[in-house]
Amino acid sequence: MTYSVKVPESGRYQLSFKVLQEDKPNSPVFRTVKVDGAVPFAELAHYRFDPVAKWENQTLSGKDGKPFEVYLEAGKHDLTLVADASPVAPIILDLKAMMLEVGDLGLSVKKLTGNQPDAARDWKLEEYLPNVTKQFDGWIATLKADQKALAEVYGESAKRSTEGVSLALIMDKLKKLKAEPDKIPTRLSELSEGSSSVTQALGDLQSTLEKQPLLMDRFYVHDGKADLPNARASFLKKFGSKSKEFFASFTQDTYSTTDVDADTIEVWVSRSQQYVELMQNMADSTFTKKTGKKVKFSVMPNEQKLILANSGNQQPDVALGVSVGTPYELAIRGAATDLTQFTDFKEVIRNFSPGAFMPMMVDNKVYALPETQDFYVQFYRKDILNKLKIPVPDTWNDVTGILPELQRNGLSYFVPLSGSAGSKPFMFTAPFIYQFGGDLYAKDGMSAAIDSEESVAGLKFMTDLYSLYSVPLQVPNFYHSFRYGTLPVGISNFETYVKLMSAAPEIANSWDIAVHPGVPQQDGSVSRWATGSGQSAMIFDKSKKQDESWELLKWWMSTKTQSDFATNLQTIYGPEYMWNTANLEAFKELPWPEKHKEVILEQWKYLKEVPKTPGSYMLEREISNVWTDTVFYGANIRAAVDSSSIIVDREIRRKMEEFGYMKDGKVVKPYIVPQMETVEDWMKTDEKK
Repeated sequence: MTYSVKVPESGRYQLSFKVLQEDKPNSPVFRTVKVDGAVPFAELAHYRFDPVAKWENQTLSGKDGKPFEVYLEAGKHDLTLVADASPVAPIILDLKAMMLEVGDLGLSVKKLTGNQPDAARDWKLEEYLPNVTKQFDGWIATLKADQKALAEVYGESAKRSTEGVSLALIMDKLKKLKAEPDKIPTRLSELSEGSSSVTQALGDLQSTLEKQPLLMDRFYVHDGKADLPNARASFLKKFGSKSKEFFASFTQDTYSTTDVDADTIEVWVSRSQQYVELMQNMADSTFTKKTGKKVKFSVMPNEQKLILANSGNQQPDVALGVSVGTPYELAIRGAATDLTQFTDFKEVIRNFSPGAFMPMMVDNKVYALPETQDFYVQFYRKDILNKLKIPVPDTWNDVTGILPELQRNGLSYFVPLSGSAGSKPFMFTAPFIYQFGGDLYAKDGMSAAIDSEESVAGLKFMTDLYSLYSVPLQVPNFYHSFRYGTLPVGISNFETYVKLMSAAPEIANSWDIAVHPGVPQQDGSVSRWATGSGQSAMIFDKSKKQDESWELLKWWMSTKTQSDFATNLQTIYGPEYMWNTANLEAFKELPWPEKHKEVILEQWKYLKEVPKTPGSYMLEREISNVWTDTVFYGANIRAAVDSSSIIVDREIRRKMEEFGYMKDGKVVKPYIVPQMETVEDWMKTDEKK
């Protein structure tokens, strides 16, 4: 962080900081202190701030307690503090290297035992891995050296610090494993897998050492004679502040859904208060300041409240964070605003993926904008695949090709279908149909198209993955399986990405992502179609502020607002608060690894959401039934599809009659099934203009 200060006259000044550091008790943190972009002298290159449990003024001083002085010319200067973990960098490097070695040993044991060790069997591990005891001796010796290095950096508090205690615990675990090496095959959960393993402890310790938390309330540039203000508030001030907070808790309900003024745009948001508070602050400081239009954001605890509010004529003007299926359900009942009526609609949608609009369209009219966007990509463990000399699959043929080698070592490949214990939703089944060139609905929308040759081929491969290639039927949590190496490669989404980025330090440099596997085409390309349901933003038809609401929607989904919101979210609440905006231009500016963004943007070229139609819920259920009948009961895939098609077609016709598209079994009004080509044409038309 860099702060600008104005010095009244030239001279020597001391630097004091009002700080609090209680996140790492008994552990100092370090900062590089710069003035006008340069370190004034060596002592400020890795300056130590000792832990303090209460606010305290600390003046930059030497080991003898004498304050440092910095010469400053009169005028403006930049004061910079840089979080600095370099004093413990050698220890961090040791831990990283050790993590890789422990992981390699765990994988070698898996290859030996097939990942299914018999607890009753006696293993002579040193006959197969003769250097295993020496490895443990080397790790223990390294950790002892790291203990000494930590003591030099931390001083007397090293043993009491979190890091010192962790080092001692890791050594203890390694000594116990070394004492009985032949039992390691049945104790991998203590070595390289699970939340209490050595690998996990090494990763957590590395993360703890890297973090250098320091709260700073203010700083002072002063001469040695100045009396600094007390760092702690008096009892009366504390009492007054807490009293105000107490009474305010009974009266203030800032972000609840309440009545608003007639000239205020009312927005309901299906997110937590942290998000809504930031949205309100940004709207007040930018949108309202620029347009003069006031906005009131409120937390919407339950999406069903939208339907009830609309029925009672108490709906908001705008709803944000709603699931992509909700605008369709409201639109087909006349409760949502058609966004294509706005003159600049085609210009606004250029920053989005065409396939994201499919579930929000009725009769070629769009009733919401995509707000956030999910992605399904391949996650793979570089360390494990390299050890087994297995390439990252590019097509489904590649996946089936590597499965024998994975399974030979007790590993496998994860397909999202395995993460759904009951019904299989469209987001997991539709990609197989799309990639094989099939479709879900007939062109007129009055029946299903899952009985076409292409659709059946996709469904057959989907079921063959389980009945023929034996991928796991059920995986309770892919993140844990991936983290511990039992499923080193598989398809997953944004949720897994966030968890791996923020909560798996022990494999931080051992995994990567690649595009979704697909089906090779005759022209040499690969069909990688996948879904990407996120959340949407819509305007209610009953709103009397249509133009104002559209202006707000454009502001919210603009590249600058989305980019600023994503950055502010992570700056304020932490790196785990990642924002997967649907605005592609804003996504390019997110503070994510560039290589990962390239992969995700490439996969989004194949984003194709499932359109909503009357009766689509029955199609979703019956595709799930086809999978169940084929995989669990051995039914013939063609027979299962034909049986389900009859049920789906009957329900679609019934719903079409309900909404006025059919009467007495005859089509009286055409139903237009949303097509990606339609949205792409809108975007091309606007680009030509």
